[in-house]
Amino acid sequence: MSAPLIEPVDLNLDIGTVVFDCRFSLADMAHGRRVFEAGHIPGAQRFDMETELSGARSGRNGRHPLPTRTTFEQRLRAAGVNNTTKIVLYDGAGPAGAARAWWLLQWFGFNDVAVLHGGFAAWQQAELPIETGAANAVPVSGQVCLREPNASSVVFIDELASQLNLFAGRLIDAREAERYRGEAEPIDPVAGRIPGAVNLPWGDLLDADGRFLDRTALREHWQAAQGAETKPVLYCGSGVTACVLALSRAVADLPPATLYAGGFSEWCADPARPVASSM
Repeated sequence: MSAPLIEPVDLNLDIGTVVFDCRFSLADMAHGRRVFEAGHIPGAQRFDMETELSGARSGRNGRHPLPTRTTFEQRLRAAGVNNTTKIVLYDGAGPAGAARAWWLLQWFGFNDVAVLHGGFAAWQQAELPIETGAANAVPVSGQVCLREPNASSVVFIDELASQLNLFAGRLIDAREAERYRGEAEPIDPVAGRIPGAVNLPWGDLLDADGRFLDRTALREHWQAAQGAETKPVLYCGSGVTACVLALSRAVADLPPATLYAGGFSEWCADPARPVASSM
């Protein structure tokens, strides 16, 4: 397994590396394409959060359900990826979109993948080359074959809802503190959290430039949030920023976590499910 992060100066844009731009905005679905065309790392492809890093929505399975192996495999092949390709992912400054793609690739058994530390902002600060316009066409030569998803890496809604008491203290909510407490909810129709969850806001693990804190600081945050628990279950609003927590554990050399990808958006879609708040 490769190191989870790569610095801009260490990124070698050679023929064996495929770079994906994962920038997105929850408030503007056209944001990712627009900023990509305004400037991106040379040769980069796009990963679209809504159509490629997420699956079909039913209205009850959360805002960003997991894609199927088949559709994700097809996207990688179209980008020229095969099983020997090194993949590098980047977002804007914070790593949320790139972390989601990193987690998905790990889930499907693709291990030679890294996230650009500091994202596109760090690339620009290093005064490295930039391209504009749409992504270049790539010969469809990828022969990637992903494994079946790792069942131990995820928790699904039926298991969580039926055994909620067993998850108390293991559930880690990655959202901002005011959303966790139920004081504000800008996206989902219900405010609050899944009962038994503790809060570790994903932004607390990053510095002002969107780079991860050092290994010692990350471990301290995790110790404060979960004590001795070695297998937390991570969730957020829709399974995106929770992946920043998952990536932080790899950076800190901690055991991998489990993801509840449906997140609070799936949980609160059924009014019969309990919701906690600090109001």
